[in-house]
Amino acid sequence: ILGNNARNLLYIKKFNDKKGIRLANNKLQTKDFLTERGIPFAKTYGIISNRKELYEFDFFYLPKKNFVVKPNQWSKGQGVYIVKYLEEAHSEGYYLESNHIPKNRFQKQRDRIQKIFFPHFEQHHGGTYQIWDTILKDKWFRRRLLDILDGKYSMTLWGDKIIIEEKLVAWELFKEFCEYGLADIRVIVFNLVPVATMIRVPTEQSWGKANLAQWGLGLGIEVGSGKITSMLRKNKIYKTKFPKKFAHFQNKKIPYRNDILFLSSKVQYFVNLGYLALDRVITSEGPKLLEINARAWLEVQKVTDTKLK
Repeated sequence: ILGNNARNLLYIKKFNDKKGIRLANNKLQTKDFLTERGIPFAKTYGIISNRKELYEFDFFYLPKKNFVVKPNQWSKGQGVYIVKYLEEAHSEGYYLESNHIPKNRFQKQRDRIQKIFFPHFEQHHGGTYQIWDTILKDKWFRRRLLDILDGKYSMTLWGDKIIIEEKLVAWELFKEFCEYGLADIRVIVFNLVPVATMIRVPTEQSWGKANLAQWGLGLGIEVGSGKITSMLRKNKIYKTKFPKKFAHFQNKKIPYRNDILFLSSKVQYFVNLGYLALDRVITSEGPKLLEINARAWLEVQKVTDTKLK
């Protein structure tokens, strides 16, 4: 098994230069760099760089009412919101976070300071937003996004940018993995060769996120055949027989397998990182790249029963 320390010493330090790592950590630069080279991504609707831009940005005029908001240098899937713009808040069946939440003395003082030094804060547009099962008024939605600008979810913990982009819709033959949210396919590539791959499936417990650390489902794919041969669920591995609820996944072959493997090697060639992880989603327009990661976590070994070292 390849441990984190061995990965850092034997692969990242040896095969990943700092320039390539900086590119991989910056989602906007990665997107611009690879889009110019023909790698498909989700469309970017907007970029917010500071508080003034956040307070003035009008989400009403986005091309679609469903969109994704995420940090530019996010880590471990934190700070990523799948948002639906609502004309009016319908609170029945949802938790409504309103302007009438009781405030303590500190919060009241903070609001007074913001009115003095950040008058744009009150110039919100009056819309409402749904994130998972929570509905937020415009003012509270923008306050939540302030955490991204302040670097709460950034790898560096410094100030960050907000990316607003198209919400990808799974292709018909990929939708069975997306009951609770958008699943993605992770590929680990070393020296231009895909060596391990899996599907990360959102569950109700993971709040719609394809994150194994938050109780998402992991499906191990055999690289040579493209078939699902193993499954990780709640830290338990299944190989010979899947639980009845997920039995239909076993031995299922992944569509676009050859394209995904080829494009993964192609991206590694462009960014010049010897050890690289890539996350993709299969849409009706084919596979689209979500992000690349120069320091990918190693849970793929457990999911696929592959010893990467």
